[in-house]
Amino acid sequence: MTLYRLLTVMAVSVFYTGMSVAAGQSKLEPLYAVSLFEKKLEFAVKSTGCSAAEDFKLHMRSADDQLILAIERIKVDRCRRMPKVISLTKAVDFSNIDSNLDIMIGNPFKIKFK
Repeated sequence: MTLYRLLTVMAVSVFYTGMSVAAGQSKLEPLYAVSLFEKKLEFAVKSTGCSAAEDFKLHMRSADDQLILAIERIKVDRCRRMPKVISLTKAVDFSNIDSNLDIMIGNPFKIKFK
């Protein structure tokens, strides 16, 4: 089962990478952290001062016995401050999703260094 999940994550990553290459640029924001709650999604991204939750769009699609989430930046952060990782929250209702459903994240992840 673990091998199946690993292969699924790899397939989703390849799918989204292919989409971004075809589009000419990556729109899926690299994430530093993600937390899912019943009524909200918290995520951490790099910002240069002007990023807000409204600058991101959440995509959800079901595939087999899992839900695939992807966070897309729809507005570029054009501020010039020193980049830093910030935490943002989007209101999303996960209460009607089956608790046995696996949730996959389609975005790339980065490690936060101090």
